Amino acid sequence: MPADPSNVPLPPGLHWTIVLLLDIVTLGLFGYVWAIVQALWARKSDRSSKALGLYIIAIALSVAGCILEFFNASVPIQALIQIAAILVATFGAFSVRDSLADYITGVTGTRTWLSGLMTIFFGEVYLQYHMNRVRSFQRHPTLARAQ
Repeated sequence: MPADPSNVPLPPGLHWTIVLLLDIVTLGLFGYVWAIVQALWARKSDRSSKALGLYIIAIALSVAGCILEFFNASVPIQALIQIAAILVATFGAFSVRDSLADYITGVTGTRTWLSGLMTIFFGEVYLQYHMNRVRSFQRHPTLARAQ
């Protein structure tokens, strides 16, 4: 059940290009960290959000895959675990996306839909773009409505 937007803190406010650059520079590690930050906010916005748990499972699977690689485990098992990590992280991103869409709907008063394809391919970067937009809307509602 989404919370009243007036009782929820603003979404995280790092610019999406910084999220993308840090994700690239850290070879994806920052992406997991920022996904956890977004999931924590989604949990405040929507108590039924499962994103945090899904991201924790995805991180555990990724670590398990790295450990298996270190110990020279069979490649198909490593690949299966890494694919599972990617899928679980994607489900986490969709959970954040749904919470964010409900939050934006509550703030703007118009039903909001966020792209599934963009969520799959760009995950936390795409979600951060929309979090920044809703932050701008909440800080300057008259300017946002004029655009």
